[in-house]
Amino acid sequence: MSGHRQRLSAEERQEAIIKAAVELAGERGVDDVTTQDMASAVGVTQGAIFRHFPSKDMIWLAVIHWVRGRLMGVVDMAASQGRDPLDSLEKIFYAHLGFVDKFPAIPKLVFT
Repeated sequence: MSGHRQRLSAEERQEAIIKAAVELAGERGVDDVTTQDMASAVGVTQGAIFRHFPSKDMIWLAVIHWVRGRLMGVVDMAASQGRDPLDSLEKIFYAHLGFVDKFPAIPKLVFT
């Protein structure tokens, strides 16, 4: 066993896998990311990936749910800061752009 691999809860490990998938998709595109790539990025075996997700498709589904949850939080916060509906819409627009800037894989995930 490696002495520096961190022991995470199942939920934390799933989130780490999801984040790795997002990052890798931004670098390579969704179709070019393998579960071995995800495993290497997270520091686990490929078998460990499948202990957390039954299939690669389920990883991508979890990625979509993760993105949706994060994006809705960003959008909700931006909307609540607007002075009026038009200002809220502008804040939502810029918050959405900021989110995509932070996670450049988003367009690749959405349009692939």
